[in-house]
Amino acid sequence: MKRTLPVISLLTVFGSGCAPGSDRPAAPLSIPTSPTFIGLGAGPPITGSGTGVITSIEDVSSRTAGNNVIKERRLTGTLSGSLQGTFTEEVRGVIHDGRVTFEGTLQVTGSVPQCGTGTFVLGMNGEGQAGLIPITDAKVRVIDHASNTVPVGGTGSVHQNGASLTYEIRYTCR
Repeated sequence: MKRTLPVISLLTVFGSGCAPGSDRPAAPLSIPTSPTFIGLGAGPPITGSGTGVITSIEDVSSRTAGNNVIKERRLTGTLSGSLQGTFTEEVRGVIHDGRVTFEGTLQVTGSVPQCGTGTFVLGMNGEGQAGLIPITDAKVRVIDHASNTVPVGGTGSVHQNGASLTYEIRYTCR
């Protein structure tokens, strides 16, 4: 037996665009355009910054595909500043003509001001100069993960120069 579902238009869901009982347009709907933290918690976003140090690098795998070298690595390190603690990074990078593009996750264990102490996971992606002393820039964002114990949401950026890191973050406590 074939069933037909009712057709619902955007006008049915959002209205005609006119003020009730009038043929005059209602006030325009305001939609946030910045990637801030809709529904993540009370209060304005908190900003912070700090530094970090990569303390170990383990090559998990490496292979070539044409002129590309594809590497998977596990890095560990420490963070200071707004974030205090340690991290484990699992990353996959593609190196071509001295440049690297990469993506991965960072599991951070430590403290986040006003949110608490525990573990949270960041997704990341970036690019930069490959080599013995890589210089890269990455964007990070808190992702939902089973191991998260700190009620935090947010985004940030990380700059790497060799084993040294600097970061800027913008977050809210959930």
